[in-house]
Amino acid sequence: MSSAPDGPAPLPSLGSHTFGAFNVARAEWKAPCEQVWRLLFDRAAWMPGFAGKAVIDGTEGAVGERAHFTSRAADGTLHTRLEEILHLEPGRRLVMRLETVAEGATTAFADWRLQSTPEGCALELNLYWLDLPQPGSDWPATRALREGYIAATQAVIEGHLERLRQALARP
Repeated sequence: MSSAPDGPAPLPSLGSHTFGAFNVARAEWKAPCEQVWRLLFDRAAWMPGFAGKAVIDGTEGAVGERAHFTSRAADGTLHTRLEEILHLEPGRRLVMRLETVAEGATTAFADWRLQSTPEGCALELNLYWLDLPQPGSDWPATRALREGYIAATQAVIEGHLERLRQALARP
């Protein structure tokens, strides 16, 4: 006798976030997309403070992989987040869901897209993220916080893309 599942798998929690934002960044390199793709998965080569990855579920590098990524802040503090691969087209597209480990709430969706160009490879990163302002914040304060986060996040993304460029240039 077969048993039916108890229902669909639970959806990831979106938590109590009250605003969302969007960042986009583009870069082009004189390197083949296959090389860029491999480097995206080698975070130790381009992400400062990268302290490790531990796959907790699924097959590494495949849809359904869930892994803890740990990074070290400038002050030495370790931060861990969960990343889940939602969509994967090898060499072309990677979509991930990011979650805070402590709260178990989705904080962002990252969509990496690669496209071959006559000179090499173009990359576009779309980052959709959610955040929670302090309780009791009014709209002008929330909007200012959101705008500040967007600018700070863009600077971090641009720094990552520059480090990817530098890693691609290494022999």
